[in-house]
Amino acid sequence: MNKLNSIVLDLEEKGFTFNQSPDNNTQQKEAGVPFIVKVLSVFGGITTMCFVLVLLALLNFHKHDTLTIAFGLGFVVGGILMSRHKLSLLFNSFGITMYLSGVALTLFGMDGHHISDEVMFCVVFVIGAISWIFSGSYLMKTLAFISTGLALVASNYTDVKIPLQFLLVVYLILFSCAIFLEGHLLSSEWKFNRLFYSLRSGSLFLLLFLLVCLSLNIEDFNVSSKWFSSIPFVIILFYLTHKLSLKLQLKSPVYAYIITGLICTSVFMAPSLIGGLTLVLATFYVNYKTGFYLGLVSIIYFVSRYYYDLNLTLLEKSGVMFGTGLILVFIYLIIRKQLNYEK
Repeated sequence: MNKLNSIVLDLEEKGFTFNQSPDNNTQQKEAGVPFIVKVLSVFGGITTMCFVLVLLALLNFHKHDTLTIAFGLGFVVGGILMSRHKLSLLFNSFGITMYLSGVALTLFGMDGHHISDEVMFCVVFVIGAISWIFSGSYLMKTLAFISTGLALVASNYTDVKIPLQFLLVVYLILFSCAIFLEGHLLSSEWKFNRLFYSLRSGSLFLLLFLLVCLSLNIEDFNVSSKWFSSIPFVIILFYLTHKLSLKLQLKSPVYAYIITGLICTSVFMAPSLIGGLTLVLATFYVNYKTGFYLGLVSIIYFVSRYYYDLNLTLLEKSGVMFGTGLILVFIYLIIRKQLNYEK
């Protein structure tokens, strides 16, 4: 035990932290980093991971399945340790590379032992959950949370099926809690406040991923009854309309409810479109800029996909798009007129 304590003390002197996770202010600063910087950090980690895997393949490392699993788990632990270093900007990319390489090596090793897909995805879920809890950086926590979600999605293609519509509702609930209970979760006395920003970003990414799958009419979503997925989004959308009406001090909130009802009724059979609109309003409500921009991009894609799937001629689609544009301009003018600007 004394030897273990001395090792921990030596690592802490070199900048690693073990007694506690980085405080909430550190997590908030990392979450506030520009989106392009986050993307480049993750892209750099993925690119370096590919070079590492290619190098190991050239060394015929993949032929030793047990050793591959051992090195994979070691890489995961190393990635978690790297993410807990105080010089997070320098060590984040190393941590991401080691974590992703570790997960990939573990999967390759288990596949060499002909382990069932159910067990493999379960292992990825456990690794992701542990990494989400114990890693120190915002990006590592977010990637770990996303990996748990992707493992659940992938399990739908095994004998242990988890309906994708169920997962969509689950991550919608998690994202809604992160949006509407932000103050309570950040002021919480227990450790959850250090997981908040990764939970919000991870659930947003998984929501968008599932909505894209839904818009592509993937059979695993039970396309014949995909309208069922619109119900929770409609409920949250009306609640957001109420909250935004109070926040923006609308003179006649009834118009906002009417507009929301008309939009939901017209695209009720396209839950991905309602979902994208819900994400835009939710992120606007809490001033979550990254989520707001992603929501806007998703709206553009879902609208394009919605018109592409319409069983109409090109001329009829053009007329529908022109009419929709006029209606949206009219709605914008009504909302702008109802806003009570403070002079």
